[in-house]
Amino acid sequence: MQIQYWEYFLSIEDDLTKVSRFVEFSVDNYKTYSIEFARIILASSSEFDVVAKSLCKAISSSSSANNIDDYRKIILSRYPKFPTMQINIPRYNLSFKPWEDWQKQINPNWWTSYNNVKHQRDLHYNEATLETALNSVAGLFCGIMYYFRIMHGKGFSILPFPQLLDAQNYSSGQGASFTWDFNLPDDF
Repeated sequence: MQIQYWEYFLSIEDDLTKVSRFVEFSVDNYKTYSIEFARIILASSSEFDVVAKSLCKAISSSSSANNIDDYRKIILSRYPKFPTMQINIPRYNLSFKPWEDWQKQINPNWWTSYNNVKHQRDLHYNEATLETALNSVAGLFCGIMYYFRIMHGKGFSILPFPQLLDAQNYSSGQGASFTWDFNLPDDF
């Protein structure tokens, strides 16, 4: 089991939760940018890259996917509804479909901003926004959910439950446990 993916996600999510003490998570603040958002964006998008490679390998053992365009082709070949996955932040009444642009065979704006911040931070620092941070963490969460589903099937349990994000169509267990008995868009 690739539990380190979950642990790393929880660490990133915790950082995002801490930032909410300083910047209110609201549409009005989506364009707020900071070094902390840059760090969260870099960590979560880079981790998606790692998870996506593993997901692609699980889909096709001969996969040599090594970039976002390869990931899109392979993931959508198995999971055509992946772009419809909705991630919610109930505490702030926010919802995201971070991979929605994949339905148009293009990469999301937040992924482009991640690359801009990663490669040319001096020119694109203002793209390290709250909106990009929220979408990048939500995008990672989608990837992990699909990865765990393909590796472990339904009914998979993991501790602890995320503190900020949740996904539409999941079932949670008692206490701090989270039962991965959720329905992904591709289940319907």
